[in-house]
Amino acid sequence: MWQVENRSPFPHWAGFQRDHQGRSLWSIVLKASFAIRPDQPLRHLVPQPPLLQAPLTEGERMVADRDISLPRPFCDVLLSGHAHPPDGASPDRGWTASLLIGDWRKALRVLPARQWHRGRPRPAPQPGAPVPLDWTATWGGPEVAENPLGRGTLWQEGAALPRLVPEGQGESSRVPVSFAPVPHGWPQRSRLGGTYDQAWLRRRAPLLPADLDPRYWQAAPPDQWLDPEALFGAPVELIGIAPQPLRFALPRLGFEVATRFRGQWVQHPPRLQMLTIDSDAMRLSMVLQAALPIGAAQFDVKVERSFIALRELQGFAVAAPDMPAFDAAQG
Repeated sequence: MWQVENRSPFPHWAGFQRDHQGRSLWSIVLKASFAIRPDQPLRHLVPQPPLLQAPLTEGERMVADRDISLPRPFCDVLLSGHAHPPDGASPDRGWTASLLIGDWRKALRVLPARQWHRGRPRPAPQPGAPVPLDWTATWGGPEVAENPLGRGTLWQEGAALPRLVPEGQGESSRVPVSFAPVPHGWPQRSRLGGTYDQAWLRRRAPLLPADLDPRYWQAAPPDQWLDPEALFGAPVELIGIAPQPLRFALPRLGFEVATRFRGQWVQHPPRLQMLTIDSDAMRLSMVLQAALPIGAAQFDVKVERSFIALRELQGFAVAAPDMPAFDAAQG
């Protein structure tokens, strides 16, 4: 039976996976979580939240995707929270909510609160700020497969109209836009999941379809798929999102992951898979995965043990009362 020795202060998951080509992978997934402090280094969070093994939902809304999946080709960048007007901006005129990480930027236009009144869009009685940054505040509705949670298709008295549109667009926009994860069943994601038909049942089940696109595992909208190598240490800026602008830098985490397989130690460095910022809770998490291809499933028994160590740690602080436990976790 395999064993995992984790000499890091961050929780892990370890297990075998099968990809769409039928290959067996020995995967170790790590999750590092931090408290956000404006214009200061992040702080190591105590206790560390566990890894999500299933999507987190609230009603029909997917709040967060699972942390554990087959390897993602890119790093998902996700943002949850609410958009607040910057100082000096009036909710009645709208504002821009933007997230910058290094050289990458995504911005949404936050429109004033509007509703249907006597068959026409009219300003809502209340300004309606802050605005959720999820799929409920943008174009959509039950008839819109790409966003059944949205608003704008219900033409009845008092119905709310979209608040979030792409930057540069206005009230006539019919483009759903968000910083939130895309549920597995929505067509923009499910179409990447492969073909589950009679041929699959006869020839491949219970394996994944051979035509599955690995981008299916990406939870973020495609414009939030980033190169993981460019993110460690990158500056981050949120404008028009938290009540005050947020600026901080991502930490640099250098993990060593090694596995004894078929009598030899093999290094398989983890890659950053998901970066999640919660601007309401002022928290940030980074999910990394070290996947070791081991060939056919019959070789699973050849995995003996794995070792995890944190070799580089920069850009975050540890509270003094938590230092003994932090140091002890590293052996």
